Amino acid sequence: MLLTRLAGLLPVGLRGQGAQGFTTAAELAAATGLRCIGTLPQRPRHMGTPVCEKAFSTAVQGIASRLGLLAAGTEGRVVLVTSAVPSEGRSTLCQALAEALLAAGQRVLLLDARASGSGPAGAAGAAARPCLVAVRDRPAFGALPDAERIGEFAQFLDDARLHFDTILLTGAPVMRSADSLILGGMSDRIVTVVRRATTPRRVVQAALRRLAERSLAVEGVVLNDVAPRHDAAAAQARLLRRRLRPGASA
Repeated sequence: MLLTRLAGLLPVGLRGQGAQGFTTAAELAAATGLRCIGTLPQRPRHMGTPVCEKAFSTAVQGIASRLGLLAAGTEGRVVLVTSAVPSEGRSTLCQALAEALLAAGQRVLLLDARASGSGPAGAAGAAARPCLVAVRDRPAFGALPDAERIGEFAQFLDDARLHFDTILLTGAPVMRSADSLILGGMSDRIVTVVRRATTPRRVVQAALRRLAERSLAVEGVVLNDVAPRHDAAAAQARLLRRRLRPGASA
C-alpha cells in the first residue's frame, strides 16, 4: 500500500520539479548540458547607482568575451539571442551587447527580428561609424514562411556581414514562433536567455529540443535577473567546496 502511494506521488513530484525555475548558473548548465556564458544581475528601477551600473557592465563584457565577440579579425558575425518564452531579457541583452561592442570600436547592426514588440531603444544615426541601427516591428516570417522572403533576408544578412563586425538579432521566443528556428540557420552563434527562478525548467528544455531538432547548436545560456545575494552565495559555496576537497590547503 505504501509503495503504491509513493508511486502515485512520484509523477506529481517530477512535474513540480519541472515547473520550477533555474536558480543558479551551475544548475542551468547541468540541466541543459550547455555552458552558462554569464549571469545578468537584477536591474533596479533606478539603475543610476555606480555599483549597479558597474556590475551589469562587467557581466555584459564577460558574456561578449565568452562569445568571442571582442576578438579582432572576425568580422561579420551574426548572433541570435532568443529564449523559450517572452519577457526573458533578450532585447536587454542585445542592447547591452551592442553598446559594449560599440564602446570597443566595432561596427554593430542591431535588428529586432521578433514578430512584435517595441524593440531595442535608441539608435545612432546611420551615418555614424561605428553604426548602431535598430529596426522595430520587423514582420514575422510566420510558421510557414515564404521561401522568397527567407532568401531575401538571408541575402540581406550576407550583405550586412560585409559592412558590420557584429550583427545582433533579437529573436522571437522559440515556444511561440518558428522565426528563431529560421534565423538560427542564418546565424553563427545562438544564445538563449533564461530568467532566474521564473521560467519552468521543462519549458526551457523543450525550447532547446526544438532548436536541436533543426540541428541548431546553441553556444550557451545566460541566466538573467540574478540578485547579488545569490551570486555571493554561489561564490561562497564554490569556495567551501574547494576547501573541502581532499588535499586542499587551508
